[in-house]
Amino acid sequence: MQTALPLAIACILIVGGLSFFSIVEEQLSLLVKTVDRVMNQSTTYLEIEDIVGEIDGKTIERMVIFVRPILSTKLNFSRICLRIDNGESSFFFRYGGSAGELKGDVFKNDVWKNLKEDEYGVLVLSKDARGIFCMVAHVSNLNLHLGSDVSIFIVPEEGFTTHVNLKIPSMASSTVIRLNA
Repeated sequence: MQTALPLAIACILIVGGLSFFSIVEEQLSLLVKTVDRVMNQSTTYLEIEDIVGEIDGKTIERMVIFVRPILSTKLNFSRICLRIDNGESSFFFRYGGSAGELKGDVFKNDVWKNLKEDEYGVLVLSKDARGIFCMVAHVSNLNLHLGSDVSIFIVPEEGFTTHVNLKIPSMASSTVIRLNA
């Protein structure tokens, strides 16, 4: 009886200790994820706010990426590259010099008329105090089908690359769809 009691206490302490360490490990994992998210937001040059696409049938033809500058509102777009990865290939877009102000339907803006297949244009939201702008690109040659995955990267010459992985919705009730992470 005298050896059974200390042995029972030791087993309880070991099991309790393991549970305690499991909880601590779980909390540390959550802390690491939170710190990573905060560091990414505070050191990233640009942040992707939202993405919409215009579809034709089951393929995305044009894409609009709403972007917010974090560190500066003075941007040199010729030093920023847009990369879209469809899972099979990566496609790079450079700033083609087409810019305008976002008024009305983004997909009916004149900026689309001057864009080549490997270029993106910029639309500025004039009444937005946060400096949000849109990067617009023709993506019909990228084979971005409904239900597929896509990764979007904004790669500045200076600062850190921003990216988001998306699952394109498998069904659409209109020709404009919102793409969410």
